[in-house]
Amino acid sequence: MSLTNFNLDKSSLCPLCDEQGWVRHVSLPEISSEGFLCDECYAFWLEKEKVDSPSFIQFDDFLKSRGLDTSSVELNFLDSEENEPIARKWKSFSVDEREVLPLIDEAWSKRKEALATDPRAYVVNLKKIIGTDGETCVKILVRPGTQEVIAAYPVHCSPAP
Repeated sequence: MSLTNFNLDKSSLCPLCDEQGWVRHVSLPEISSEGFLCDECYAFWLEKEKVDSPSFIQFDDFLKSRGLDTSSVELNFLDSEENEPIARKWKSFSVDEREVLPLIDEAWSKRKEALATDPRAYVVNLKKIIGTDGETCVKILVRPGTQEVIAAYPVHCSPAP
């Protein structure tokens, strides 16, 4: 995707995660702030003119830098079809900050095949609650064709077929 053609008038595909997620215009009422958030890799930009790979911050890091509890932040999507905010509670790891990287390492060591629908994504069931909403799986996103992790976050596991 060419960043020169990047248009945020409506939701647009994220240039950071190779167009796997949508960049959404969001507001955070608790701190009277707005920004642009990828709904897949959780890259966050404060200005739409800077939506590109080098200038992003991980959304969790942004929230923590503002002194917000990442498990209970209200997030409003301002670009919904009805043009009305949609509130969603932000999900995060429920473990201590020092345990997140070892948890991701554990998930990485237990991964099997990438998702059939997304060859750069792995979902690993750690069989213990690791997310603030009771999630037991970790979704890991890697840069395509590499083992470079660009994002990891808790998700609910799909039921076994």
